[in-house]
Amino acid sequence: MEVPDVYYVYTDACPGGGFVTWSVIKGNVETRHERSAEARSQNEAEAKAILIAINDLPSSIIVQLYSDSQLIIRGLTGKYDIKAPHLDYLIREIQRVVQAKNLFIQFNWIPRERNLAGQNAKRLKRKWKNGSGYDRGEENFPGREETRTI
Repeated sequence: MEVPDVYYVYTDACPGGGFVTWSVIKGNVETRHERSAEARSQNEAEAKAILIAINDLPSSIIVQLYSDSQLIIRGLTGKYDIKAPHLDYLIREIQRVVQAKNLFIQFNWIPRERNLAGQNAKRLKRKWKNGSGYDRGEENFPGREETRTI
């Protein structure tokens, strides 16, 4: 019997720059993604990063998802009761997508310094500060993708 591939997904966000980033590792290939996403807070941006990332995944797969947002991960695993309505909505939307796509997913908290997507977010944040990034007001920035063998 063939063992199914596991997708390792790392998410991060930068609300000040208005973007989210995520890395998907399948086998020995890492694909880095980035796109714009407006958010009022860091937690909202982190939840949107997860939502965008899982929407981008194929259906019926096994996923180990990592985020450095303790609040959002604990909200998704039921350890915290999220009281802010806009965050509760995003948590429920993530759970809806997981169910609709039949994802076998485990949500994991990871320290910021071990978050692969966080490394990409730092690079993007530097680009914003240097003025070489995308226009902050570019709502329809379709995103970018890079693939590398690891």
